[in-house]
Amino acid sequence: MTIKHKPEDDDFGKIANEIVESPMDNFLHNNYLPYAYYVIRNRALVGLDGLKPVQRRTLYSMWINKNLPTANYTKAAKVASNTMGDFHPHGDQSISASLARMAQDFSMRIPLIDNGGSVGYFTGDTPSAPRYWEARLTKAAVELLTELNENALPMGRNYTDQLPEPALLPVRWPNILINGTEGIAVGYASKCFPHNPTEVMNAAIALVKDPNLTIDELLKIMPGPDFPTGGELLEVENMRENYLNGNGGFTVRARYRLIKLPRNRTQILFYELPYQVSVKSVMAEINKIKAPEKKDAKGKAGNASKAPDFTEIAEMKELSDYTEGLKFSIVLKTGTNPDLVLEKLFSK
Repeated sequence: MTIKHKPEDDDFGKIANEIVESPMDNFLHNNYLPYAYYVIRNRALVGLDGLKPVQRRTLYSMWINKNLPTANYTKAAKVASNTMGDFHPHGDQSISASLARMAQDFSMRIPLIDNGGSVGYFTGDTPSAPRYWEARLTKAAVELLTELNENALPMGRNYTDQLPEPALLPVRWPNILINGTEGIAVGYASKCFPHNPTEVMNAAIALVKDPNLTIDELLKIMPGPDFPTGGELLEVENMRENYLNGNGGFTVRARYRLIKLPRNRTQILFYELPYQVSVKSVMAEINKIKAPEKKDAKGKAGNASKAPDFTEIAEMKELSDYTEGLKFSIVLKTGTNPDLVLEKLFSK
């Protein structure tokens, strides 16, 4: 079929008939940010239940498909396929990655997925392909979902408008504080660190009994974050402002032991690293500083202007295993003062 277009059919006089001028900051606030929120609200940011959409949809899909703690394991690939087909049409890779993360005890303070097979043992590990491991809900995850049967929250519709889907889960425990979350998207970001489950629950009980508790009273019950990978929390004096204002910072430092070796050498054995920091990434950064890039013919290089450092380090090894846990060994050269090396390591 051919459509003939006549120029006289266009009313060009109406184009740009009215020009509205607006300051850029007003335009961005009134148009761009609402648009950005609309675009990403189903992708990257956490809800009040402490879950991102892909996590919520995965848990709900497993719930309705009876992948319960009392049932047999289900292939992770099948869980991802069911979730993608019914609720999350953004690709199976993001679903599989989220599913594996919810099973990692080094990522989640209370894992929501019980896994059969490997999803990694330490930060930086790559989970097995979803066809190689199996999953089912943990008992803790069931407590996030069970009141859906009691119509605790209104249900929406999935992307095909064929199935009911919860916009939030009726969580029975404060997952957002205990497991924490992190998300970044267009114009928005959210970050909440994990906390000790017992402390959080005690704080929640105290608030139920007395809703007027002050920040200082709550800090006596829940003094700060508690990461699944441990570490030493510094700058705790800033914690009050962090909780009061919703933003701020603190430092988490690795924990270690000093071991004397023959010939006046010392081994620094790290057994806890800061949250989401891997041994491989630390070793890579130390190697960069130990061996800066050489200048090319034009004298350009990323680290060329920096002199080698950490020359006191004789050997680095990752000794982590499933039974002994995380172990990162740094052996120093003969006669090296370990305190000076530790000071430089922590400063980096």
